[in-house]
Amino acid sequence: LALARGTAWVAARALAVAERHVPRLRALHGADVLLENLRKDMAAFTPPALPAPLAELLEWMDAQETRSPEQDAQWLLKALEEAPGNTDFAVAAVSAMEACNAYDEAFDVFKTALQHNEDERGFLLSRLLLLYLDSGRHSEALSLAAEIEDTDPGLTHWARARVAESSGQWESVVVEVAASLEHIPDNLSLLRMAVNATRKLKRFADAVAVGRSIAELVAGDEEGLTN
Repeated sequence: LALARGTAWVAARALAVAERHVPRLRALHGADVLLENLRKDMAAFTPPALPAPLAELLEWMDAQETRSPEQDAQWLLKALEEAPGNTDFAVAAVSAMEACNAYDEAFDVFKTALQHNEDERGFLLSRLLLLYLDSGRHSEALSLAAEIEDTDPGLTHWARARVAESSGQWESVVVEVAASLEHIPDNLSLLRMAVNATRKLKRFADAVAVGRSIAELVAGDEEGLTN
C-alpha cells in the first residue's frame, strides 16, 4: 500500500519491522515469500518526480490545502538526495516523520544532515536534542547535552531540566532551570518549569515570585498572560 501511495520510505520501514518479526514465527505460512516479493517491488520502485523545482518545493508544499506527512517526507527525502546540505529540507523532513511517529528515520535524517552541513551544526544538534527529548530518548538526550555543554550551556541545562521533570525530580529541575536561566534569561518556558517544580516541592512563595516574573514579561500580551 505504501508503494502504491508512492511513499517508499514507509514501505522500507514496514519491511524492517516485518523482517524483525519473521524469525519469531512458529510457522512462516508464506511470510518469507511475501517479504521477498516486497523486496523486489521496492528494488523496482521509482520514486515520483518532485512536484515543483527544488528551489520552490517548500513554498509549493506550504501552499497545498491538504497534505500527507508520509508524502511530504517522501518528497523531502528525494530533495535531500539532490541537496544533502539543505537544512530546511532536513528540518521539514523530520517534522513530517515526527507526524508519522517515525523517530528512528527522523534521527537518521538529522545525522546525515550533520555530515553535510558543518556550518549549521549547532542548530542541527539543538533540533536533534529536542527530538530526543520529545521521543522519550532521555539517555541519548543527556549524552548529546553533555557533548554541547561547552558551546551551549543554556540548552544543556534546559535539556537536563526536561529529563528531570519527566521523572519528577523536582529539586533537580529547580537547579537545572536556574543554571539555564543564567544563559537564557527571561525564558518563559524555563520560568514555567520553575513554577511547576516549586509548586511540587510546596515552595509556594518561590512559585508566586516566579509567577510574578512571568506576568511582568508577558504584560500587555493577553494570550501569553492567559497561558
